[in-house]
This record gives sequence, structure tokens and C-alpha cells, in this order.
Amino acid sequence: MNFKSILLNYVWLAMMPGIIIIFFGCSNRPEDATFYKFESDENVTRNELAGLWEISPRSVTLLKNFTTNKVSIVSLQLDINGKLNATNFPIDIGEFKSSLNLMSGVGSWNVERNHAAHQVDITLDAHGEYLDIRFFENQIILTITLDDPDSGKTLVFQRISKNK
Repeated sequence: MNFKSILLNYVWLAMMPGIIIIFFGCSNRPEDATFYKFESDENVTRNELAGLWEISPRSVTLLKNFTTNKVSIVSLQLDINGKLNATNFPIDIGEFKSSLNLMSGVGSWNVERNHAAHQVDITLDAHGEYLDIRFFENQIILTITLDDPDSGKTLVFQRISKNK
């Protein structure tokens, strides 16, 4: 092999990770899923979000770093009529969600439009929290970003069952 072919092989190998990222993306994690956006004025409805939502196992591990409460089942039951039943739902009590309190009880929820994206507005025991509505692997997921948004620390809720 001559110097030119060795150099071309080296350049090809150096470019390969960038080419893979361009064509296949750099992440396949729910935390990096795209926000649920619409080009038109179409809105997400309560019917699309109603059901039982539970936090993902990976998020349980992350949540343990932000609360002194014992973390076990974390769930939200969203009813079509706007009522919710929460079990150990994380509510922000610190700056940038640095300290979370796990709360259980009955509250309310609504779908809000924040610029082009949609969020679920949760009210539980006079405390509020927003969950981002995202689309991941052909399913809607709900997320709460912890700490700095660039940190990648995101709690992910997945729907376990839909309301009928």
C-alpha cells in the first residue's frame, strides 16, 4: 500500500462515527425524544393522554438522587375529566428541581400549549408541575427535566394502560 491509500483509509475511519450519527442519530433514549409539536393548530386532547402512567425503571434510579423519600412506585392516573390520582409524584421544592418531594393524592390536570410544544399541567395539593409531552418509538411519553436542561437528567413516564 502506498501513502495515499493509507491516508484515505485513515480519513474514512475518522469520518465513520460522524456518518453514522448523521444517518442514524446519536441517541435512542426516551430522554432525548422529540417534543410533541404540531405544524398546525391541532391540539393534544385529554383522550390521547388519559390512562395510567408509571415512571421508567431508569428514571427511578435517577430520582433517588433528587429526593430523600424512599422511591418505589411512581405513577399518575389521568382521567378524561381532568382529575388525577398520584402516587409518589415528584414535586419541585428546590431551585431547578434540585430537591423533590414525593407526593400522593388527588389533583387536577390539563393540557397546555407552550409555544409549539405541548405540556401536561399537574396540580397536586396546591403545588404545580409541568410534564413535557414527547413522541418516542411511535408512542407518547411524558417527561420532567431535572437540573439543567442540558444535563440529560430527565424523568420518563410511560403509559401502562389507557382509559376506556
